[in-house]
Amino acid sequence: TSCELEEADPSLVKVKVFPNPSSGKITVEFKDVKEFSPENIFIINQLGYVVYKNPIINNKIKYNLDLTSLPSGVYILRLLNSKQFTPSIKFIVQH
Repeated sequence: TSCELEEADPSLVKVKVFPNPSSGKITVEFKDVKEFSPENIFIINQLGYVVYKNPIINNKIKYNLDLTSLPSGVYILRLLNSKQFTPSIKFIVQH
């Protein structure tokens, strides 16, 4: 069996990542997610590898992530549920 995900309509979820650039400590905040119901936060490096995954608990809408262990570079944040993912949000980690 295969599982194919599709990109969610950008209007279904609004996501903010700040500060950008950051030293590795970022805040992820999202709203208007009722129809999307995100289940996980994924951080993806420039090579396309998932370097961080965090479950979304009880529809919490604000997360403070410590990514200081990641090397400096450009990363992509995506929220996923069982069927869809949000459009890519790029942010920079700068040490």
